Amino acid sequence: MKSKAIRALLTRTPLVTVLLGVSLNGHAQGIVLFQNGNQSRATNFFTGDPVPVGTSFLAGLYYAPDGVTDEESFFQIGLPTGFPFPGLFIGGNRTTPASTPPCGYAMFQVRVWESAFGSTFEEAIMAPPQTGRSALTGKSNIIQVHTGCYAPPFPPIQPIDRFGLAPIYLVPEPPSLHLALGALVAMWVARSRKSR
Repeated sequence: MKSKAIRALLTRTPLVTVLLGVSLNGHAQGIVLFQNGNQSRATNFFTGDPVPVGTSFLAGLYYAPDGVTDEESFFQIGLPTGFPFPGLFIGGNRTTPASTPPCGYAMFQVRVWESAFGSTFEEAIMAPPQTGRSALTGKSNIIQVHTGCYAPPFPPIQPIDRFGLAPIYLVPEPPSLHLALGALVAMWVARSRKSR
């Protein structure tokens, strides 16, 4: 009788082990804390003011597998977040897609935009001008992050700004920016001619 019970347990053990492994791996993807600090504030490039408190600006966390640097390959993970403090966002823990192994490395970028122009960064940059100008938007540098996870040995989940996140400067989208730069060049040329 004992031998039958042991044999039955042994024949089921590989299946139990496989199911347990699948279950643990499903919950052990990389995790990052979507949060910046004073050194990586989101700031209006022209005024030098930090992004105001509230949801008039949103920050989205964009992800790509480790080693990817082409911005077109990045996609947003989780919902965007507002700014509870000037220039600072606190979006909470974000879980990476399965392409990042547990506690593995991944590439991230933060994108910030004016919410009046769209609910996503992509909508904001494609939106027509409002009150004579395009959306203020900005992107961080691309950073490689060693993610935390819920698997042993449980490395701590670090805010993404600990991995070299640079300040994010917001400027009008290219059509307005080109017009502004063109106007500045035209004024400089006109001023140069007058001084001759």
